[in-house]
Amino acid sequence: MLATLLLTLCAQASQDGLHWHDATTLGLEGKGWTETALPYDRLPADAEGVVRDRVWQLSRQSAGLVLRFSTDSREIHARWKLADSNLSIPHMSASAKSGLDLYGRFGEEWRWIGATKPSSVEQQVTLARGLPAGMRDYLLYLPLYNQTLSLEIGLKQGSFARPTERPELASFGRPSRALPIVFYGTSITHGASASRPGMTHSAILGRRLNHSVINLGFSGNGRMEIELAELLAQIPARLYSIDCLPNMGPQMVAERAAPFVRRLRELRPDTPILLVEDRINTNAHVNPGRAAHHAGNRRALRTAYETLLDEGVEHLHYLRGAELLGDDYEAAVDGSHPTDLGFMRMADAFEPVIREALRPFAPDDTPNAVVPSAAQLDWHRLRYYAFVHFNMNTFTGIEWGHGDESPQTFAPTEFDARQWCRIFKEAGMKAVILTAKHHDGFCLWPSAETEHDVENSPWKNGRGDVLRELSEACTEYGLKFGVYLSPWDRNHPLYGTGDPYNQAFARQLTEVLTQYGPVFEVWFDGANGEGPNGKKQEYDWDLFHATVYRHQPDAIIFSDSGPGCRWVGNERGFAGETNWNTLNAADYFPGTPRYRELTEGNRGGTHWIPGEADVSIRPGWYYRASEDDRVKSIDDLLAIWYGSVGRGANLLLNIPVDPRGIVHENDAARLLEFGDTLRAMFAEDLAQRPGVASAATQDNPQWFGNVFDDDLDTYWIAGENQRFIVRFDPPVIVDHIALQEAIQLGQRVAAFRVESEGVEIARGTTIGANRLLSFEAVKTRRLEVIFEDSDGTPTLAGLQLYNVPSEVELVAGETEFLDAQMIEIRARNDRYAQVHYTLDGSEPNLNAPLATQPITLSKSCTLRARAYDQGRAAPRELRVEFRRIDPKDLRQATQFFRAPDPGLAYAAFEGGWQTLDQMAEREPKITGSIAAPSLMPLPRDEMAALAFTGWIQVPRDGIYTFSTSSDDGSRFYIGEQRVVENDGLHGPEIRSGRIGLQEGWHPVRIEYFNARGGKSLSLQWAGPGFALAPIPSSVWAH
Repeated sequence: MLATLLLTLCAQASQDGLHWHDATTLGLEGKGWTETALPYDRLPADAEGVVRDRVWQLSRQSAGLVLRFSTDSREIHARWKLADSNLSIPHMSASAKSGLDLYGRFGEEWRWIGATKPSSVEQQVTLARGLPAGMRDYLLYLPLYNQTLSLEIGLKQGSFARPTERPELASFGRPSRALPIVFYGTSITHGASASRPGMTHSAILGRRLNHSVINLGFSGNGRMEIELAELLAQIPARLYSIDCLPNMGPQMVAERAAPFVRRLRELRPDTPILLVEDRINTNAHVNPGRAAHHAGNRRALRTAYETLLDEGVEHLHYLRGAELLGDDYEAAVDGSHPTDLGFMRMADAFEPVIREALRPFAPDDTPNAVVPSAAQLDWHRLRYYAFVHFNMNTFTGIEWGHGDESPQTFAPTEFDARQWCRIFKEAGMKAVILTAKHHDGFCLWPSAETEHDVENSPWKNGRGDVLRELSEACTEYGLKFGVYLSPWDRNHPLYGTGDPYNQAFARQLTEVLTQYGPVFEVWFDGANGEGPNGKKQEYDWDLFHATVYRHQPDAIIFSDSGPGCRWVGNERGFAGETNWNTLNAADYFPGTPRYRELTEGNRGGTHWIPGEADVSIRPGWYYRASEDDRVKSIDDLLAIWYGSVGRGANLLLNIPVDPRGIVHENDAARLLEFGDTLRAMFAEDLAQRPGVASAATQDNPQWFGNVFDDDLDTYWIAGENQRFIVRFDPPVIVDHIALQEAIQLGQRVAAFRVESEGVEIARGTTIGANRLLSFEAVKTRRLEVIFEDSDGTPTLAGLQLYNVPSEVELVAGETEFLDAQMIEIRARNDRYAQVHYTLDGSEPNLNAPLATQPITLSKSCTLRARAYDQGRAAPRELRVEFRRIDPKDLRQATQFFRAPDPGLAYAAFEGGWQTLDQMAEREPKITGSIAAPSLMPLPRDEMAALAFTGWIQVPRDGIYTFSTSSDDGSRFYIGEQRVVENDGLHGPEIRSGRIGLQEGWHPVRIEYFNARGGKSLSLQWAGPGFALAPIPSSVWAH
């Protein structure tokens, strides 16, 4: 978040309508070290005194450094300060020695835009005006032969700017997402005598290869000293180019070249090294002495090269000097230092040799067209964090407020943001997102844009600020801080007026984003209803997004369609079994009716917009005391974990803080239990045990260790075998595998399988940021991940293996029964585990009976069961209350004096829907009767709801199962008892429940709503003597 703070603090408004940005926050590239004495130095601070003093002084010059940034500003300005007042030198103008050089990306082509010619050590210039509209990538090269002390970029106020995050590029203050090409050499490498900074051969190659480069040219002082080899080796590079002969003589080359390469190869065993011969001076044809010097240097270097090859040094490459400047004597300014023509010819000569040197690597390491930004990579690694719904609705007991509530209603009695954060931290969460403003418009901070805020509440006598206290608590507990801010405002008088309201909302955003430190995510939902004036508002999303990025450039923006991350199309916390992080962004918008497609994303999508799975730990989003005993079980939460984090999405788990202002005891206990469960399940990564090794047939075995180094910035790349092999000695028992792709290069894998000693044990589709698969436990000496389909060469950044202590599952039997029944329990997915159980509520220890066959139950009892694997107890036990129901306890049927009429009554509703809880406050649009529940009475296809009421006739005494399958939400009631809960926004999903009923008629109510997109509703039942089947129309009455 350092870059966020710098950009926030250093972007300064000026009277000329510009915002000035400190250049170090805009993607400084070309540095091998971050620990430098000054930001634009090229060697680390601790190199002073290690290298010769002249090398150190030259390293302070900013040759090769470049800003890579994106902006939609139509103008680009710069102001910078230099150390050396000698702005030019012989054969180099001020433009090259001390100036700046700007390129822009137009399609796939980099084009020159403009350069500067400074006239003093402090300079301010206009680099470009009238640039094409829209976001564009730019490269701004820094002075070649001067020390840059400071640099700021001026962009038009209101424009958006950020580093251009491509994963093959290293950025200042951020570890490299891939590896640069390092050029070490003389004044020629340094840049003499290019006309401007972007015309050195290393800069030209950087643009051609679309790759980061590091320029370690030291004018007159590139001499293959051992301390430089050791410094170069500190940079994890794709290739080292050694081009020092112009500063050396034949004897020095003979003495130093081989030892230099040996030391570099010792420290970097696999990185390609390119040795470059001396170029021929363009006037050597009339200078025999100079020609002889070149020839001697070349012979000495060739001898060293051949000696090294004979010694077995691998990945060593050679570039002949005769090919560098051409043979027409026209490419140098003084015989030695190239002109721009010379540098172009040098780039032409270097390019095929470098491409060949990288050939085993380059096809694999080239990123896909769509990759995550650095901020998105950081976001992916959070995985699990809290959503807190706490606002006016906490005190009114409804999900969507009306906006006419009195601020006096907001009155927490024990508010404690530190309690929230302590629990979230202990539960394993990494961040918190708070509903700073919901649809009712009440603001949890004192806002200058409304009176409907905490300042007018009794809490802390109007001097409270929830955002302040939470952001400070997040800092204390090491959590990231995020905000939900609803554009829909049912209180604000400007809502529905168009631009005036949009500007007011942008000002509220600015308040939230500038007063509380770094904000990692800004959450927008697509709700857009009427305001207090009865009007709807057209949101200016471009304005809202620009406001976020201006103040919090690293923030991830959530909405149905991103642009930072997307909704997964349901509120149950499940991403798709197939889950692409890419999306065709133009096809979606906030509130899109195509939200079910968001569950899987789009293969080959145009933008990186990963999925975030949101779900509440209770049925509702806001607190209700009636739901205190309906907190999700550990089994529910584990299913959500596998369906969200286990499928590459981030999990946003909602915690409804109660009216006291604290996390309720039940929620807190379950969160902590869930955290303990996850830690116990995944305590030991078997892939970290001694004896784990690669196989002889492994693709690219030199990168095998990258998968197990707990560093997602390093990775393994598949070869022609398209498989990753892990051997174990001794063998291990494993039942879970977790995989992570190197998503900094893009998401690639579309299908894979896992084999144990040649037998398939698991199969999956996408991997992405994380994929977690469970399977029947196997004892194995060899596992293989085999890639079957991918968009590009498959990669792995991480692989973990677990033998999760098995949970016990009930595989046969019902919790309520009339007659004696048989139940069966077993260890889930683990044939090596044994299950011990009791029926009297006592501890199921190793002395308890073993569950080796079905168990007969003839009375009510408490089953407790626990799995043991080689004496190791599972962290959780199965506990089930079985109840034998006396027939007299069945729900009594209703007796009629006359037979009811066939069918059901219905009421049809219109309006925006997210939950059936809204039905209580709605008036029906249409009423009538119908033979059986169906969607025919809906007044419209979307944003509509139905309620069916009447009676259902059951044929005999017994326990009945009812199920609904619906898209979106549904509920099924018998009397006042909610038998089936299937509420929420989701695609077709089936939920069921059981109830004991006497033969006869029972009151029934069925509720259903559809928000947008597809719609469906079907009902089934099962009972004594019949299996699950559709409910016939003959049993309905009203």
